[in-house]
Amino acid sequence: KAQGRRVRLPLRTMTVATDDPERLTPYRDLLADEVNVKEVVLTSDVSELAERTLTLVPAVLGPRLGPDTQRVIAAVRRGEWSEAADGVTVSGFNLERGEYTLALRPRDPDRGRTLPGDAGVVVLDTDVDDELEAEGHARDVVREIQAARREAGLHVADRVAVMLEAPAEVTAAVRGHRSYVMEQTLAKDLEVSEGPALEVSVRRIG
Repeated sequence: KAQGRRVRLPLRTMTVATDDPERLTPYRDLLADEVNVKEVVLTSDVSELAERTLTLVPAVLGPRLGPDTQRVIAAVRRGEWSEAADGVTVSGFNLERGEYTLALRPRDPDRGRTLPGDAGVVVLDTDVDDELEAEGHARDVVREIQAARREAGLHVADRVAVMLEAPAEVTAAVRGHRSYVMEQTLAKDLEVSEGPALEVSVRRIG
């Protein structure tokens, strides 16, 4: 939604970065199908795609540090802090629980999202080329034909003849993915012509 990409437009890759990516390997095909991407890339290199961010809680931190609070805040803004197993250190001060929050954030927030529980990040390649755009048009046409089938009261197993009129880029996409469109819609005949808008009509055969 953030990139204005419609759901049926296929994307090239989705990258999932988490500490234990192997557990997702059996589900790669399922993920690719559900998200509508060509390839799911799994990686354990979380730091390449995400970074840990530190947020202070001044209302809790201030009463303990007093005038040093502003020094600590400035150090955090400069990125001068470190995380260890026993907590966070900023400018020589060890922060206590409740004085800060740590969160995982994607380095590219326009394309990435954090997985629940900061388990990792998922990043979509939202760049679309002509090939993906054409496939997206073909999928849109399949949806329109299926809607026309329902409106005509056809049985899900009925074979049909389809007449399609659409703008040039859509008709070109349908011709390039003709077999896919016919298979998905049970069309025995598909007639395609150019027109100002997408218009679909179907009739049952046999």
